[in-house]
Amino acid sequence: MPTRRKAGPSGRNRSADSIKVSTRNSVVTLEGVAPNRRQAEMAEADAWYIFGVDGVIDHLRAAKE
Repeated sequence: MPTRRKAGPSGRNRSADSIKVSTRNSVVTLEGVAPNRRQAEMAEADAWYIFGVDGVIDHLRAAKE
């Protein structure tokens, strides 16, 4: 069964709490809205940084370009 959680505390506007992270078979899936493209790229890099991650599926979009 995949693990799913909402990153960060709620109540903030367009921050990391708008990113949903799920894992299955050592693959991390990122979904939601990042504040900007740089933050989306950083979220993907952070996912790759975790030991044991074999893949990252990035479905993030940036609120601002």
